[in-house]
Amino acid sequence: MRISKAKKLVATCIMLAVLLSLALPSFASLNDVSGHWAESEINKWTEKGIIKGYDDSTFKPDNTINRAEFTALIARIFNYIKLSDKMFSDVDDNAWFAETVSKSIAAGIIIGDDTGLFRPYDPITRQEAAVILYRAFDLKVENKNAADKFADASSIASWSKDAVSALVEKGYIKGRPDNTYAPADNLTRAEAVKMIDGIAGNLKNVEGTYTGNIEGNLIVNTGNVILKDMNITGDLFLAHGIGDGDVTLTNVKVDGRIVVRGGGENSIILDNTTVGSNLLVIRKDGKVRIVVKGSSEIPNVQVSSNSIIVEEDVSGLGVGNVEIIELEPGESIVLDGDFESVDVLAPGVTVNVDGGTVGTINILESAIDAKINVASATVEEINVAAKSEVTISEEATLTNLNANASVKVSGNGTIENANVNAENVTIEQKPKNVTVAEGIKADIGGEVVEGKPEETETPVPPIIIPPAPTVTINAIKLSYKLPGDSTWSWTTEACTNGGVINAFKSLHDTVQIKDIRIETTPSTGTMKLTSLVDSAGAGIIIPDILTVPQNLPEASIESLAGQFLSGGDGVSLKNLRAAFGGSVKVTGIINASNGAQQTVTFTINLKPDPSETPVNQWVNITEDTVNRIIYAEIKEGKADTRLRDIRVYQILSQSNNVPYSVIIDGTEYICAQVSSSVIADAISGGEWGTETLGYLKDYLADKTVQVVRSYGDEPYTLQFR
Repeated sequence: MRISKAKKLVATCIMLAVLLSLALPSFASLNDVSGHWAESEINKWTEKGIIKGYDDSTFKPDNTINRAEFTALIARIFNYIKLSDKMFSDVDDNAWFAETVSKSIAAGIIIGDDTGLFRPYDPITRQEAAVILYRAFDLKVENKNAADKFADASSIASWSKDAVSALVEKGYIKGRPDNTYAPADNLTRAEAVKMIDGIAGNLKNVEGTYTGNIEGNLIVNTGNVILKDMNITGDLFLAHGIGDGDVTLTNVKVDGRIVVRGGGENSIILDNTTVGSNLLVIRKDGKVRIVVKGSSEIPNVQVSSNSIIVEEDVSGLGVGNVEIIELEPGESIVLDGDFESVDVLAPGVTVNVDGGTVGTINILESAIDAKINVASATVEEINVAAKSEVTISEEATLTNLNANASVKVSGNGTIENANVNAENVTIEQKPKNVTVAEGIKADIGGEVVEGKPEETETPVPPIIIPPAPTVTINAIKLSYKLPGDSTWSWTTEACTNGGVINAFKSLHDTVQIKDIRIETTPSTGTMKLTSLVDSAGAGIIIPDILTVPQNLPEASIESLAGQFLSGGDGVSLKNLRAAFGGSVKVTGIINASNGAQQTVTFTINLKPDPSETPVNQWVNITEDTVNRIIYAEIKEGKADTRLRDIRVYQILSQSNNVPYSVIIDGTEYICAQVSSSVIADAISGGEWGTETLGYLKDYLADKTVQVVRSYGDEPYTLQFR
């Protein structure tokens, strides 16, 4: 990139805007989209002023779209305002797209290729478009392997894998009919519009009041907009184009996120508004003020820019938790209201608590040199884990201060209890109760206080120490897919730490197993695999590091067994059984986001224990493998045995093995998909709970019952004799 001549660029862009506004056709003048498969989407976004045609009144929907044109579509949708002071060396200041590129650089959606060029005239590929959309819509990837569903997943570049996976898991892209994504293929103009329509959803780019429900996402890119009496099933984007303008939400329910990229210091009002996910504050070119009122409920706010968050006359939850994530050193956030907790992760940030109450303020390890200023507010607890400064003003009260790192505390406010567990702690005011850990010195109220060993003979004030972080293993599940199925399912049977997963021990070899899900509290962190041990007690693979994505901790079976097994679409039970024998014991260490560690061990039972195989006391089973017939002969004296005392598979197999499926008069029941009671009722005419084995023999005399041992096998026919 180079530093551009800003004045020249602005003047040139104004001139071009005038010329283009005269040359471009109107919505009604596009003459080559009628009957096209993307006609409705093209017309929709043309009417909104986002799509521009050519000067011959055509759109050319099947032509490729270049990188400059695609970027321009995104820039118009969000109505980017701020110009960057940098520019790519291959973008001329006089180009029609120069202003768009400058604004898109400032918005952070384009950074150029690995040589620092933008290549504006090159056709944009499908994976390049995915990366721009990923950045523009502030997406986060949870399942990094979501794109593996495509047959050509190995062709997706590593730099675009997260973006494609995020778009897949959100349902924004589906791929082509042949189950490919074709990442390197060039995008057509129609495909670009369809792709953008799928994620952008709806756009309000004219000031006014809007009501009515919205399916999918909604973007507001201008100020002086009121959203009222509205349910939004997706995300709400308050975009850059709002600038310092106002947006008010009244009686609005947002099922997804609210992403705030625009708004000024008196701008965004949320009145009787609920948010199903996070409220993200990411205005990078100014300070936005968000006012929460009435019965509004916003469980979590993530702040990444200068902002003011205020509660006024709140009757509901209001704002629950605030996470201060990515502010630049020296930037600040103002809080005024009642908040459950405030987590400070950004280094060098200033947090001003001007009023209300806060349950807990956590200065986390990454927040070095953070400054917390508590004015006329009440704070229950401040936990310090990084070098920082805390000011408790005269009208403020802090109940518990837990200094686990260097901190300077000043001001004239009240501190009830101070627990000092680190060196270089200075507290100017004198707390009512002070506890200093053994071997630690602290400056308390101008005096040096040294922690001493506890003397049992002398009563001492109770030490108030925050509980040690913990991680809890809630459930461990495996995903599987039956032969011929297109979707994966999670086992309904789950085990906890130290448990055994038995869901696969009796299934046929062709079942595919793909992922392991470890559900933990808290739900983020990493898993370090320490060992895999087969049924003979031998270690299998070298330890590996597996990332556990937020809210969906999953590890790939292929990652665990990758040195012995391969297959992008899971691993078959046949291969697992060949590699591990009857079972595999997995041991690893969970490192949670709160700093806790927990060893996790569980066993996957792959084959049934022969000692558990029931003895067939009622029927002798023999098989004619040439004619593919199963003969079932009722043992002497067993004809009056109640069917309810027999397992249905014991009339199909001598060893009670579960087949792939049972076919009764042409209707197939896949055993892994239905319960044994369903098959029992089907094979007995609904009389399994009341009738006898002799009845079953007579009932099946004129029925055709077939048994498929394994997927793809020819069936056996069952005959009683």
